[in-house]
Amino acid sequence: MTNNLTSISIRNVVCDYYMDWPCSYTKLKINKNIKQKVPVIRMFGISKEGHKCIGHIHGVLPYIILKIGSISQSQATTNIYEICKKIINTNKNQWIRDKDITEHIYKVKFFESRSIYGYYNSMETFAKIYFYNPILCNMVFLSLQKMSDDNFDFQPYNGTMPFINRFFVDYNIFGMDIVDFEKVYYRPEKDCLYKDGGKRLKTDQYILPLSMISSNQRTAYEGIEFDTTTLSIINKKRFSENIRNPGINSIWKEEEERCKIRGIRIPEQKIYSQAKNFITNTEKEDLEIFGDIIRRLRRHVGGNFNDTIMNASMIEISQVPDETLTLQINNDTRIPSPSQIPVDQPSDTEGEEEDDKINYEEIFDEKCDDSDFGFDQNVYNIESSDEDRDWDVLNILDEKDEKKIISFDDNFDDYYDFNNKPKMKGYDEIFKYGIVITPDGDLYSEKKNQTEFFGNITFANESTRNKRFKKMEICEDKEKDNLQFKHNNNSFLIQNLSLMSMELITESGRKKYSNPETDEIVCLSICLYNDSCISNDKPDYQICLVNKNLFKDYEDKINLDYVKLCTNETHILQFTMTIVKIRDPDIIVGYEIGRESWGYFIERCKARNLKVISKLSKVETKEDYGNNFVENKVLPEGRIPLNIWKIVSKECNLRSYDFHFVVYKLLLERIQKIPFEKMSSLKSLSFPIRKQILKNLHKRNLYNMKILSHLGTLIKTSEMAKVYGIQFLEALTRGSQFRVESMLYRQCLKENYVGPSVSVHNRIQMPSPEIFPLVMEPTSGIYRDPILVLDFQSLYPSMCMAYNYCFSTCLGRINEWGNFVDNYGDKSLDLQLGALRYRPKIEDIIEIKNIRKNFHISPINSIFVKENIRKGVIPTLLEELLSTRQMIKSMMKMYKNDKHLYNILDARQLSLKLLANVTYGYTAANFSGKMPCFNVADAIVSSGRCTLERAISTIETKCLDLWSNGLEVVYGDTDSVFVRVPGNCSMEQAFEIGNNIAKRITKENPSPVILKFEKVMKPCVLLTKKRYVGYSYESIDQKEPIFDAKGIESVRRDNCAFVSKELEKFLKVLFNKNMGEALGYVKSRLLKIDKIPFNQFIISSTFRGEFSQRAVVPAKKIKEQRSVIHQRYIPLIGSRIQYVIKEPNNIDKIKKNKKNLTVIANVVEPEEFLNNGKMRLNYDYYVQNMFLPALNRITNLEEIDVVVEIPIYRKDFCNTCEDICDESFNESSINYKSDCLHNLIQKHQAFVRSKKIVLKKCGECIGEIENCNTVCQNYACSIKQLHIRIDAGLRETTPYNEVIVIED
Repeated sequence: MTNNLTSISIRNVVCDYYMDWPCSYTKLKINKNIKQKVPVIRMFGISKEGHKCIGHIHGVLPYIILKIGSISQSQATTNIYEICKKIINTNKNQWIRDKDITEHIYKVKFFESRSIYGYYNSMETFAKIYFYNPILCNMVFLSLQKMSDDNFDFQPYNGTMPFINRFFVDYNIFGMDIVDFEKVYYRPEKDCLYKDGGKRLKTDQYILPLSMISSNQRTAYEGIEFDTTTLSIINKKRFSENIRNPGINSIWKEEEERCKIRGIRIPEQKIYSQAKNFITNTEKEDLEIFGDIIRRLRRHVGGNFNDTIMNASMIEISQVPDETLTLQINNDTRIPSPSQIPVDQPSDTEGEEEDDKINYEEIFDEKCDDSDFGFDQNVYNIESSDEDRDWDVLNILDEKDEKKIISFDDNFDDYYDFNNKPKMKGYDEIFKYGIVITPDGDLYSEKKNQTEFFGNITFANESTRNKRFKKMEICEDKEKDNLQFKHNNNSFLIQNLSLMSMELITESGRKKYSNPETDEIVCLSICLYNDSCISNDKPDYQICLVNKNLFKDYEDKINLDYVKLCTNETHILQFTMTIVKIRDPDIIVGYEIGRESWGYFIERCKARNLKVISKLSKVETKEDYGNNFVENKVLPEGRIPLNIWKIVSKECNLRSYDFHFVVYKLLLERIQKIPFEKMSSLKSLSFPIRKQILKNLHKRNLYNMKILSHLGTLIKTSEMAKVYGIQFLEALTRGSQFRVESMLYRQCLKENYVGPSVSVHNRIQMPSPEIFPLVMEPTSGIYRDPILVLDFQSLYPSMCMAYNYCFSTCLGRINEWGNFVDNYGDKSLDLQLGALRYRPKIEDIIEIKNIRKNFHISPINSIFVKENIRKGVIPTLLEELLSTRQMIKSMMKMYKNDKHLYNILDARQLSLKLLANVTYGYTAANFSGKMPCFNVADAIVSSGRCTLERAISTIETKCLDLWSNGLEVVYGDTDSVFVRVPGNCSMEQAFEIGNNIAKRITKENPSPVILKFEKVMKPCVLLTKKRYVGYSYESIDQKEPIFDAKGIESVRRDNCAFVSKELEKFLKVLFNKNMGEALGYVKSRLLKIDKIPFNQFIISSTFRGEFSQRAVVPAKKIKEQRSVIHQRYIPLIGSRIQYVIKEPNNIDKIKKNKKNLTVIANVVEPEEFLNNGKMRLNYDYYVQNMFLPALNRITNLEEIDVVVEIPIYRKDFCNTCEDICDESFNESSINYKSDCLHNLIQKHQAFVRSKKIVLKKCGECIGEIENCNTVCQNYACSIKQLHIRIDAGLRETTPYNEVIVIED
């Protein structure tokens, strides 16, 4: 009867966990009377039908893994309990120490596996220790990890992943992807009371069977809320079906389905294999040495090597160092909420008692990132009612389920038949029309009685249905269309992901900043997009809340549909919170979400003693945590916050991340930038200007979505989350190691490996990398001959695949094996492998026959088994990544007309590319890595270096027949090589030579190492390492060259636009003509430097926060000046500070005041410079110190000294006739030219006419220019630059024009 509703599928948008008392869904097999909280996973998502959902997943417990060796499982269990007990007894919290160890540990489960760290052939026994509390689990893990510094026997495994990520890996769950649940229990509305023993709820018309109702109280404000268990997660049951990594396998399956629908064939997957037995002479010699070692070992075999942790006698408590084990838990400090915890520093929160506290100072005394130790950012403490603490299964469960025991076991092979997959039954019609159960208990759909939300399915009486819409009149226009969700056969689309953008204005009284403690919000704009990934051209809902006191007596003249007048600030705040509650967005955005937008809104509410976090969250919370939205990351639960300017700073290299500059550069649109002081003093302005500022605010809010859409942030990040198997926000904010770890552990789970958790101490003790990439010093010069650029395609991933480099295939270094054989019998085999000790079983090694066929020795003498013995985890993962990317790029060519699908596929191939390219970095991260291994990292780099060296040698010695004048390698960098073709070589010949070189070198290397001919650069300037520029041609059919610059001032941002643009123009003239013409161009530009727009002289630099006391840099000066005004006026870390260099004052020049003649003394911000009409730019500084040094580095290649050859700009020119003047012109002088006076009048009149023209042009942004002419500070706008130039001309000519008029 209820089969259509027992299962549900939701898209995993946000996932966190909280601590709660065990309920019927977390009934334990043992210790079922234990009185402590356990973690409950909480998943916020969207159903396939488009409804917002919150799922509470019971039965997930944290665990750590230890290797137990050959002792019995009973003895190992005893030892584990003893070790954990002694660790826990060091805790200062009395109630934790008083509990029996069985109240902390749920169970110990044994399984067979292998460590990925080193080659092991035979399986070993590991113990998985389940804890009730994640905090306690992490405490034991950290203690064991520190103990492993001195004793390898205590090495923990799989411990660095946060709790939520471990849950994702174990249950085959991916961020922003579908999670299928086989059986769920729905939480009813709070006003729907149960009738004991009855079968109906509240009314006879809208009811559900009690067997589908959860016993837990509802916490969600909107949508579907349900309880389920890990046994119901269907994703895990599909894991064994994957032939590839789970994240990659889903991409292939989706593409196969799409191709089947379209009637086309999917490109065959490219399988990499060894093309030939590639081996160097050096490796032959090393293999002979290793072969001799193996033969000697075979003669000595017979000893038993005891390598396990648990064979040792139990440690005494005195052996457990206090500083390594103690996790302070006292009653003086409140446990921080995840809202207080920065996103990039996840941590766990315990919820045993309200007054329990945790201090991590001793555990984190080595200043490690919390994420290294598995602390998760999302954990909450929720109190349940006494009814929910029932340890027995409630009578609402189906009879079929009464005998089933819900356990925390994550292996359900015995419980479920993997071959019989449960079918996900749709219930679109039920969602569409609502649910009605007749008095007889039959379930049917009835269109007449449809309800507003699926959340009302169990309680859709009139009072319940209507009450939430009577709270605000703004919600009265919420039509059913907002809940009619798109039914699209393309399940790959991210549908119904809603986004809400907010911008606001405060009344700050002409200050340069807003203070939430004192400055009230007077205007607030909100835009909602119900389907942000698909339809984002126009908001589905928009409103601008305005304090009606600003428009007193003008209410009828506003004439803006989206404006709603509110009585006061409290009305605005409460109205906004209600909108968020009812509209229920998944993502909240603002251009600067910390100090402005949502951040300011939250801080202002806190200043007004309003509980804002609980109102902005998707679920009810007991209290608000934290004080500052920026520092403590106080986040509404269940919603994703996006800080747009930070997203732009990661995606685009711009000189400024100011909102108006970004809009102009990305969208090529102009928007007025009204000074903050004017926007924050609306009460003192006229009605037309107030209305203009109001429209400007709402327009800015609309541009937030345009920026995200232009960058493709939502689609790109969603696809990254799906591919990597992490959450949306983690894909946007976390680093490459986090992504690699998620994919790597999924592959390890598939191949039955466990990964050791390397401690900070062991990582510090690990030897540093010995090999660095080959970066040649280029043969500097200006080349008119063609320069061929050849690039190895994915060099480091290719090295892993070609030579089977991986943790799991490495046997350490050959010299350590030699030392062991030479001293055989004196000590056991104990090798250095990465950051840990490696104790292989000799029997596994010596049984491998044919040393040359089955082993590979890297250029740094590290030993690896070949693919025919064991395929490494990393090579397998890389092959799948690159082959999948190749397939996606092939399919993209077929979907060029489907823009949305094309963007999705492009995001996927980019995700795969980024992951493949950073896999090497995961093995080489010796400073902050979670599982570094110098053996593997050095092997990859050394093989890549040797490959590039062989390619260079081949080009210079074996490719002479390709060109009569020979070929010259002029530069090589990591994976690329630059080849000069001297003589009169045509473009066609250059492309032919480049293709032949690529083919020859590719044949010399093992598969899949491929040298790709990338482009021809002609002409080209090579300066130094990683600095070159030229015209590039990527195909023989290309007519117009691409200006291709790397590392030089034309593409650097640490100067001003004047230097970049003029240097680029100089180079283009040089390439198109000659050096003489180029120098002539520079001379003409320098003579008219004052005609160059002002914004090209603005210098920008990144603000990094703190500076040393001795630092003398412009950013520090600006910070100090702003900090005097207010702390909220200090630039944000990561933003770009802008400034100009002015000329020193004449008084300081005359008095030779050295202190005020320095560059740092003349650093001013652009606004200050323009507001002071007497300041002048220091053109000498820009030319002498910035432009000429950059130019000189190029001209010196032809032995030309630019400083000598080109006269510096002189300032003794007449402003009117532009002739050289012997005297300065002023109104009191009678020795002036008569034509200068006439020109002065004409010039002034021309400026007046020009001012009128540009003001009309500004009407596009401002509107009615006569009534709304406010100041604009958008320096990126070309019209603004005309204003600056015209205003300066008017200032210079107006005084003289007045003198002339008087004399007439």
